[in-house]
Amino acid sequence: MDIMPADPVRILIADAEPATLEIYQHALSSERYDTHVQFLNPDADVLEENDSQADASAASLVYDLALCHQGAEVLGMVEHALESGKPFAVAFLDSHILPRPDGRCLAERIRMLDAQIELVLLAEHGAFDLKDHLARIPPHHKLLTLQKPLHPQELRQVALALSARWQADRERREVQDRLEQWLEERTAELIKVNDQLTQEIEERKQAEDALKTYRDHLEEVVEERTQDLTAANAQLQQEITERRRAEEELKRHRDHLEDLIAERTAKLTVANDQLQRELFVHKQMQEALQKSEERYRIVLDSAPDPVVVYDTEDNITYLNPAFSRVFGWNLKETQDEMIEFVPTEALFETWLSFQKIKRGEMISGVETRRLTKTGERINVSVSGAGFFDSQGELQGSILTFQDISKRKQTEEEITFLAYHDALTGLPNRKSFYMRLEDELLQSMTHSKKDRRQNSFRRWALLFLDLDRFKYINDTLGHDVGDELLKVVAYRLQRCVRKSDYVFRLGGDEFTVILNALTMGTDIAKVAQKIRAEIAQPIHLQGFDLHISTSIGISVYPDDGDNVETLVKNADMAMYAAKEEHEGYRFFAEEMNHKALERMKMESSLRTALQNKQFTIYYQPLVDSRHHIVGMEALLRWHHPELGLISPSKFIMLAEETGAIIPIGKWVLSTACQQAKTWYDQGHTELYVAVNLSTRQFKEPDLVEIIEEVLEETGLPPQCLQLEVTESGIMDNPDHAKTKMQMLRTKGVRFSIDDFGTGYSSLSYLKRFPIDTLKIDQSFVVDSLTNTDDQEIIKTIIIMARSLHMGTVAEGIETREQHELLSQYGCHMMQGYYFGRPMPPEKFETLLQEMPPS
Repeated sequence: MDIMPADPVRILIADAEPATLEIYQHALSSERYDTHVQFLNPDADVLEENDSQADASAASLVYDLALCHQGAEVLGMVEHALESGKPFAVAFLDSHILPRPDGRCLAERIRMLDAQIELVLLAEHGAFDLKDHLARIPPHHKLLTLQKPLHPQELRQVALALSARWQADRERREVQDRLEQWLEERTAELIKVNDQLTQEIEERKQAEDALKTYRDHLEEVVEERTQDLTAANAQLQQEITERRRAEEELKRHRDHLEDLIAERTAKLTVANDQLQRELFVHKQMQEALQKSEERYRIVLDSAPDPVVVYDTEDNITYLNPAFSRVFGWNLKETQDEMIEFVPTEALFETWLSFQKIKRGEMISGVETRRLTKTGERINVSVSGAGFFDSQGELQGSILTFQDISKRKQTEEEITFLAYHDALTGLPNRKSFYMRLEDELLQSMTHSKKDRRQNSFRRWALLFLDLDRFKYINDTLGHDVGDELLKVVAYRLQRCVRKSDYVFRLGGDEFTVILNALTMGTDIAKVAQKIRAEIAQPIHLQGFDLHISTSIGISVYPDDGDNVETLVKNADMAMYAAKEEHEGYRFFAEEMNHKALERMKMESSLRTALQNKQFTIYYQPLVDSRHHIVGMEALLRWHHPELGLISPSKFIMLAEETGAIIPIGKWVLSTACQQAKTWYDQGHTELYVAVNLSTRQFKEPDLVEIIEEVLEETGLPPQCLQLEVTESGIMDNPDHAKTKMQMLRTKGVRFSIDDFGTGYSSLSYLKRFPIDTLKIDQSFVVDSLTNTDDQEIIKTIIIMARSLHMGTVAEGIETREQHELLSQYGCHMMQGYYFGRPMPPEKFETLLQEMPPS
């Protein structure tokens, strides 16, 4: 073929002999040569001359020769030519300047730089085995091997043939690149059009699914809540029928369109025309959808009950006018800010409702509360459901709210009247017996310690009957009698705690349930308070009325363990009090005696301190080797008539009356003075443990009092250990911690008395400066046989050790108990096994017999 390149063909000649270079220059000079070209036979290894010289193509070429004398320059020249955009077409490589043995390494490196260059390797005859060389060259390499010397005519033919082949390959590659680019552009256009068409079809399908889901759920809402819209519903059904026809027509179009999509891969024009038709149909459907949605909105806007539509994120997207009228918010307010629509108590119920809707369930008639814009709580009945697309994906939910406030109010009023007295508002006879049953049920559960100590949960039942009420009611009329009963009911409620209950059984009969009693004398106090309150004059219609009441009392469990027995005994006691004009009467005769004893003891307690009737006994605290490490100061009362009284019988009374404050200060001062005496005698390692009552611990000047006692007695602070109860410090943990830390910095130590029997929080406990935990004797007494007690003891010891606290076991009475507690790791103990509480002189003797550690 004729090759007439516009630019010269570049040829690289690498030869070390100047004479050879001149041959190249002469044969391939810039003059134009008209020659016959001999082409490479692709099936042969060397050039073959065409048998038909008439078929040889004539070509005119202009060569641009680049010469080099060293093999090292070749790679650089090839790389530079590529970078400049003017690559070499042919490279003649002389074997003398190439690496030995045959230059193939350099040829391969040139080929790595320029895969298109034609390479000619020139070698003298016998320089290497040609056949062996050609056999080792990869078949895809364009490498022609010739033997020197070459005739100029032969050289021109080789250069012309290889240049023509290089030029033809280059043109073929350009045509191929343009063709591939054109194919990519056309393919991209087809893909883009196909994607647009698919997107339009998907959008139309989503519109169909959303419209169908929206229609289905609105039909349910309209059917349940808008019965007065019958005419509108008929029109809506007609629209639905029309839509279904349109959907069927749309489905036929869609099927036809899918067939067209399968056939239009090669015809873009036909596809574009079809796309325009589908877009036209889609626009018609959008308009139909918009008209249908407008009709549905008219129905919702006309609904008498509030309607709310939520999206999948539970955000409000629609509110009807009824919602704004009932709750006060409009749609813009709900979208611009977080409104408080659901009260706190209804959050969980609301969350459950939304979860049901998201699972595809409907909610119906859920009664709850919602907040209005002004903060008012409204009782509502909520119904609703979610709407889904054709793939079952939730698209949102719609809820309706029916205001049932009036109905709920009526129900509450009916319920209140069923369980309350209409005149006084107090719980009635029915409520009274229900409350008694509840109290008995709660009292059936006791802790193990309560059962062991026979310390049951106690509560009392008071029966009240107004004296002379019948006379006042008959004389002044029922109106006055009714007003009198209202005043009595009001005064009764003022006499009891919030945890107690007051009832009116009927007529002038009232009952009171007193909860959580510590001792029977508390009941007598309440009865006295009730009588005194009711006895105050009542001014009605110009009369100052004076009335009294008789009270009968029964106590659980002493006077009965069932409703019938307790009611009967309280009623009997009330009639006995009325007959004997005693004011109030306990059913158990012994309780009357105890109440009298309490009054006498309270009177004596007030003068016991100034009459010097108190004394302090000391009980040793020993370690596991029977060495005394300290002593607990225990208060005793030498009553002139009752003899020696244990603290368990009067400490609680002292707490209630406030006498514990001066008594406690006296105990602290006396115990510290005695400990200082033994300290001066050489017992410097002993400490004295003094109990602080809950009432003392709450005193604001507690720290100052203790510091004053230590200063007056001269006892080192580290020799004083204060014992407090769990409930004492947990009543106000922050104030307790402050007081304890202030005293701890002075050196005073603290222990928790009766640990395990009260309430404490371990997270708080570790924050207090506590040195010792005293294991309550209730766990020790049965520790040899009771595995539960053993586990509790071990747990307390392990816990104390982890908190860097010591432990003291109380109530050790036998050697076996001592050995068991020692085995568990408790190294300080207290109990009759080591010594009973004793006066100071006997304790001093014990110090000589059992020397301190």
